[in-house]
Amino acid sequence: MLKKIIINAFIGIFSFFFGWLIHDLFQQLLGLVILFLGVGYSVISIGYILFTQGLPLLGRSATEREKRRFQDDLFKYKKLFDEGILTEEEYAKKSKELKSNIL
Repeated sequence: MLKKIIINAFIGIFSFFFGWLIHDLFQQLLGLVILFLGVGYSVISIGYILFTQGLPLLGRSATEREKRRFQDDLFKYKKLFDEGILTEEEYAKKSKELKSNIL
């Protein structure tokens, strides 16, 4: 994901400076069009990448983080069971609950 963002940002920056160069050397209007198209391309493409890959604020990423948290909790409870702190019944109950959340 980061590679795609960097590539699209580079394309936008290149278009921006190319438009700036055209604006200063040849035609003002054409340069401005290229300049703003470069900026627009960067903003739209990076926004699209972030939206499709999932931002931390979107549900898909939150669900994945919750699953990881449940997996971590399951490993913690397994460790407590292995150390003899939890009984087999307590571990079985909690692991069943966590596994249902993971799957």
